Amino acid sequence: MNKEHLRVMLENGMHIGSHGYDHCWWNTLSKADQQFEIVSANKFLRGMGVDMRYLSVCYPYGAYNEETLKLLDVCGVKAAFTTKPDVAEIKQDCRYILPRLDTNDISKNANGIKDQWYFKA
Repeated sequence: MNKEHLRVMLENGMHIGSHGYDHCWWNTLSKADQQFEIVSANKFLRGMGVDMRYLSVCYPYGAYNEETLKLLDVCGVKAAFTTKPDVAEIKQDCRYILPRLDTNDISKNANGIKDQWYFKA
């Protein structure tokens, strides 16, 4: 994906969230390096015209730790998504540890057999 792809997606009303700056395993980084990842990605997204009032993060490789959660709060992130496949329970789940459904978790065939996610949602 490049800047032109992002521009077109933004122009067509898509939500663009952060995935870090260098796509690192955040749980292996120092607090300072995690902060660099978050702040640098935010600066890039702001420059692309992303509405930062609704900033979300999807952890690279699903990797985060307690320090990450604190930094996200300080940096104004509204929600963060793990790689854990599930349907988020907004009133129950921590907003920085939300499960999600990846495109690989749901049926590609509209007429296919309904899977567990169809019935859970």
